Amino acid sequence: MTFLSLLTAYRAQFGCDDETPLLKLIVPRRTGFAARSNAFRDRLWNFQSCLSFIDRTEFSQRYEAPKADMPLAVVLNLSVCMLLVCRTRVKQQNCDVASLGQMIAKELQYPWLLDHAPLPKTLVMFNGRKNTEAAKPILETAYDLGIRLVILDHPGHWLIKSPYNHLYHEFIPMDMNFDDDLPHRIVAAVQTCLPVDGLFTVSDPCLVAVAQAALILGLPTEPPAAFAASVDKSQTRAFSAAPAIEDGDDGFQFASAASLAELDGLLTSSQFIPRYPLIVKPSTGWSSENVFKIHNRTELLQAAAGIPSRPASPRILVETYVNGPEVDANFVLLDGRVLFFEASDDFPCAADAVDAGFKADFGEQANLLPSTLPPQELNSIHDTLLHILRAVGFRTGVFHLEARVRDSTMAYTTTEDGVLDLDRKRAGCLDAPRCFLIEINARPPGFQSLYATRVAYGIDYVALHLLAALGDHPRMQALSHATRQMSPFQEETATGQYPLWCQILFIASHDRQGGICETPDACETLLEVHPHLSSHVVMGKSFFRSGDYVPPLSANSRVFLAFFLVVSRTSRVEVLKVGEEIRKYFRLDLQRQT
Repeated sequence: MTFLSLLTAYRAQFGCDDETPLLKLIVPRRTGFAARSNAFRDRLWNFQSCLSFIDRTEFSQRYEAPKADMPLAVVLNLSVCMLLVCRTRVKQQNCDVASLGQMIAKELQYPWLLDHAPLPKTLVMFNGRKNTEAAKPILETAYDLGIRLVILDHPGHWLIKSPYNHLYHEFIPMDMNFDDDLPHRIVAAVQTCLPVDGLFTVSDPCLVAVAQAALILGLPTEPPAAFAASVDKSQTRAFSAAPAIEDGDDGFQFASAASLAELDGLLTSSQFIPRYPLIVKPSTGWSSENVFKIHNRTELLQAAAGIPSRPASPRILVETYVNGPEVDANFVLLDGRVLFFEASDDFPCAADAVDAGFKADFGEQANLLPSTLPPQELNSIHDTLLHILRAVGFRTGVFHLEARVRDSTMAYTTTEDGVLDLDRKRAGCLDAPRCFLIEINARPPGFQSLYATRVAYGIDYVALHLLAALGDHPRMQALSHATRQMSPFQEETATGQYPLWCQILFIASHDRQGGICETPDACETLLEVHPHLSSHVVMGKSFFRSGDYVPPLSANSRVFLAFFLVVSRTSRVEVLKVGEEIRKYFRLDLQRQT
């Protein structure tokens, strides 16, 4: 892309015809080869409220540092990224051009140039995802990494006739039924497109079969037994303390039963004497499906009876409800060593309320990066979860874990600033805070979190997941350099990093009737009507548009209407207040069906 196309994009974004924009050029400091295309895109996202840019980096392209006496036209041609800054917008955000330049320079410093040119690789993806939102970041990232992507999925999959055909190399239809023969069918499908360099999936139910197939094919993989333990929560619990029935000295209860009848027997025989509230969930569930907080035996048996019989025949798990702050914790590991770690605060859901009824769900409300938990509790989260990952058998890859802090020194409350947030408890805890593992997901987090981590840290989990599947460790290390360290930032630190808070705001439907959407794009409409919010929103995604059917809220499913990524360089409180405004003003009109 050229400077003229950048200028056109700038004028469309900002107008500002009466103001001359400031041109900034990013040039290489040394000679090397690009580890990926769009090497700076993710690191510039959170500046888009005040600038337009073109990332000109291309996979494996050789770049040289310009010489001091080169004319501007030559330097322009050698630049790997061009930025046009709107001075007015910078001032509106209580910043100045010099400070902005320092922030940009800091966030773009990472080893994107390699000493040797990376070669194109062929990678097979099992399960092409259900929709555009989930597939797009994978397809685009594979393309940027120089990966020829081969997709295995059922005949007639939506990707075959999608506008993303140019992002993958080949589509191979196959039988996707989950049975004992699935690993061998995957092997047979892969053998039709040899040679390949790796095999992966991001779908939890597929992890074990894909690892087994990779092992047969001699491709890079973690042990199938480790994946089996991660997807089966009854096995996972064994690594954080649990036989079939446990009533520990620490007050934690756990029971596992193969059927409702077996669970009833445990209760009747007093082998398991429940202390409420408890959590009831399937051993192999996803997205908080069929997870219940129960308060008595009637609810316990009702919840257990509602767990569906999946092909994997999940066990019924009953365990203590841990009333402490919940976090999402993400690890990037290489040979057991942590390349990157971050924890974010998962805000309370409906089921966390003290008076929550049996039907209250655990659907996500909001997630805020970075976590504001005190250092000792974050250290406990890091050390405990890393120990469990290694004990399960994982050494290399991207891992998304969910956990809570028992006896935390903090709790959610309405603060002096008038927002719901974590704050110090007035009464101290007798016991030391401890990390309690909820579940291991041996793959990157959901796409909303993917984008949030790109914005907050410049880290692309999908890229690292794909590179792990290829066994491309040099690029894994290069692309694991974050823009900032995870900490509850209060000010610019001694290392020169600048604060940034990022909130994932989920907008869920509370409508129990459903209907036809009449709003063209609820996110765009909100920002047009309330433009003062725009500088804080780096992404807004509406899941329903005019003419789409919006299903009703039901006991078994939650309907998400949209999500926003909200950022602030000023404070955590500001991000929360902007989020509250978005919730207040969000509107999606429905036409009722007769």
